[in-house]
Amino acid sequence: MENISIRILTSLLVSLAVFSTVFAASPQIQVSSSAVNMESGKTGYLTLTLSNEGTGTAYNTNIAVPGISAELNSAKLCSTCQLYSTSRNLCVQFPSDCYDTLGTIQAGDMKTYVIPVQIPENTPSDFYNLEATIRYSTTSDDTGSYSYTSYTAVFEVEEVEEENITIVNFDVFLKSVSENSDGETTVKVVVANTGNTDAESVSIKLVNDDLVLSSVDEDFIGELTAGDYDTASFTFQPKQPMNSVDLFFEITYTDEDGEIITKDKTKTVTLSEDSVATIITNFNPANFSENSNFNRPGSFMMRESGSVNWTGLIIGVVFIVGILGGTAVFFIVRKRRKEKMKKEK
Repeated sequence: MENISIRILTSLLVSLAVFSTVFAASPQIQVSSSAVNMESGKTGYLTLTLSNEGTGTAYNTNIAVPGISAELNSAKLCSTCQLYSTSRNLCVQFPSDCYDTLGTIQAGDMKTYVIPVQIPENTPSDFYNLEATIRYSTTSDDTGSYSYTSYTAVFEVEEVEEENITIVNFDVFLKSVSENSDGETTVKVVVANTGNTDAESVSIKLVNDDLVLSSVDEDFIGELTAGDYDTASFTFQPKQPMNSVDLFFEITYTDEDGEIITKDKTKTVTLSEDSVATIITNFNPANFSENSNFNRPGSFMMRESGSVNWTGLIIGVVFIVGILGGTAVFFIVRKRRKEKMKKEK
């Protein structure tokens, strides 16, 4: 009877050992991914999330990136395989420098791994792949066997949409500089909107503590459309004798949000004792529209080249000839009517 009890106990212990072996706690790594900034000409970032969905701890967790779509590249890419498993249909051994170590992942925990992806310019908008291999051990030392998880991340590269950026920018050109016998200098400047959008409530202000202004220090221009220009004039006298002076201009405008913006420009003027106007040639009206009063067609103004505005002159001549012709016809008709009335009497 005692022998039977011993046999039964031994059998139960063996069964328990087998049961414990079969149902021992074991880790199980599941992988998911997310991608950001995947656009042509940029560096995108693919984040792999490794979750331990098993009941045991994953030790010595390592990750390697053996493959990526041919159009792309990554600093983490390492395609050299030292040992390939035909049964698993994957590489189970890479050079040591191919691996990044994530360490221990407890059951129910997770860790993330970020992979930079270089996307060349003009990469077509499409879906692309990245291959990752994860290996981990069931024991904290090297005696345990390794488990492997192969994961393919699929992500989309999108086309870069060009932003329609509106820009207001100004430049200041010197049009002329003249000095009178009293030592006053008059500077005429051209304010040009060199941006791609219109500017509202534009004004230009001359700011310089070394000058005594005999004119207003600020000239209000108003609306200045993109590519248009207008003129302003300032008269001043230096507080101290000088051969040249830096003119500091503040150009203020109101943007589309109603905010007042100020841009600064500086121009250097050479002073002389000659009172004759000096024409500056650093402004080319042909580069801008002619919506302002500066050299407007038909205004009978002299252009900077010194040629006459023939369009305005011809229009004026035609207008005068029309008036004279109409007057002559009026008097001729009137004279004939008087002669006819005399004959009837």
